[in-house]
Amino acid sequence: MALRHPKYITYFTPQSRSNERGQDSPYFVDAEMGGIVLEEDDIDHLQVHGSVEAYHTPGNQPDHPQNPPVKGILPYSRLSAETGEVGFANELGLFDFEISEDQGIDPLVSVDLQGELIYVVDYYSSGDDNIREQWPILDGEMSIVLNEQPSEYSTSQINAFRNTNMTREFFVSRVGRWDYLQAPLMAVVNVDLGEPFSGCNAIYGGSLAFFASDDECFNAVSTTVVSHEYGHHIQHGLGINHFAFAEGYSDSLAEMVFDTPIIGEHFF
Repeated sequence: MALRHPKYITYFTPQSRSNERGQDSPYFVDAEMGGIVLEEDDIDHLQVHGSVEAYHTPGNQPDHPQNPPVKGILPYSRLSAETGEVGFANELGLFDFEISEDQGIDPLVSVDLQGELIYVVDYYSSGDDNIREQWPILDGEMSIVLNEQPSEYSTSQINAFRNTNMTREFFVSRVGRWDYLQAPLMAVVNVDLGEPFSGCNAIYGGSLAFFASDDECFNAVSTTVVSHEYGHHIQHGLGINHFAFAEGYSDSLAEMVFDTPIIGEHFF
């Protein structure tokens, strides 16, 4: 085969080799010099776009029978295709990314709470029950809804992801980009240490940790409790560890983010 350039005339031999996914990818070799000069991608691509929502706890009270989950947008969730591509929903819960079509792989998208900056781990099951749902890829707009059958342990994961991202967004929107907050932060939910340790608590120690419900209180992943602990994360980045100031600042941050004078409303 001869490919003719306006300035040069070069002769190429068509060959093929497997690409990184084991598919044949045709390329052309300079028959005279032996170098590869053109490689084609015969993989078909599909544009995947849509929205991600999830059932989460509304308002500033915790998850309890009189405050059941409602459906709302889920910003920043991760979407991954069976063919290896990864995308993330934006601040409105919308996504648009390109995946390659493979006849031997089911056209599925997995959605989870492993965001670029915030990721959630379920302590109760050592992560085995982390929310991860698979959805078939459809033509046109995809409408993904997570946690359609809520439980304390699944709703707490959604709440932690939403509330931590909301608090981070609030802070960054007012102070600007800060490299410290560009590092991924883990939020562990449904912590249960058993006796003699009490629940009814949330802790910051380089990551966020929120206790599961017990006989005395509801699950700790409510709006203001999450923001309070995130306030300690900010202080850690600033090197501020004064106890009285630290608690006061964290309370103030939570009050501003969620526009309420009450911290841990109806927690006990």
